[in-house]
Amino acid sequence: MVLAGELEDPSLEALLKNRYFHEFMGVYVSIFGDDVRYSIIKFLCTRRSASGREIARNVGMSHKNVAKYLEDMTKKGVLEVSYEGHNIRLYVISPRAAILEKLFR
Repeated sequence: MVLAGELEDPSLEALLKNRYFHEFMGVYVSIFGDDVRYSIIKFLCTRRSASGREIARNVGMSHKNVAKYLEDMTKKGVLEVSYEGHNIRLYVISPRAAILEKLFR
């Protein structure tokens, strides 16, 4: 496995393009993190915004369960609610956590 220390170009851009880095992150999250949070972030990085129901469908969980994760991630500043209407909220990656978007592009 080749990580940042073994790259010719140790910049963030080079690291993010390294396929081994993504494999490493997948393993890291599965061991030390939460696969649901990882899946939510990955999904939101591919679109401007998404509703809780869209996210739940993509993650493969019930809307009720995903809503708990979304609330927690919003409280921690990872996500923001970009729109709130009658029975719908749209979520986006917060500016504070925008670097996460680079991981999945």
